[in-house]
Amino acid sequence: MPSVSEMSMTDRQLHKQELKEKVDLRDAIERLIRNEDFNKVFMKGYCENEAIRVVHLHGDEAFNQPDTKKQHREELQERMLSIARFSEYVRYTVIMGNQAQRELDEFNSSEAELQRSGPTIQ
Repeated sequence: MPSVSEMSMTDRQLHKQELKEKVDLRDAIERLIRNEDFNKVFMKGYCENEAIRVVHLHGDEAFNQPDTKKQHREELQERMLSIARFSEYVRYTVIMGNQAQRELDEFNSSEAELQRSGPTIQ
């Protein structure tokens, strides 16, 4: 990524908009996480309780019958991966939003410094 002084005004605006979108998405996830119902249904109910239930199903006799064992194991594995992917998406969104916030702060500081130093060339 070129420095702020090397970017055109349009490129600066586009870059800032991209960063703001990541920050906004992070903020939305954080609002959801603070929501009691979201936590109850998704973070606790799905990401924790459902994960525990699926692990226990691995040991369930009904899932270990010779004729269906492989199919059930694959299904349970996919369920666990789905839970992991959702949890990862939530964590990743927050991490990327935090990174974008830092970059946006630095970008705004650089842009302010550029404006104080004189007129910009487009």
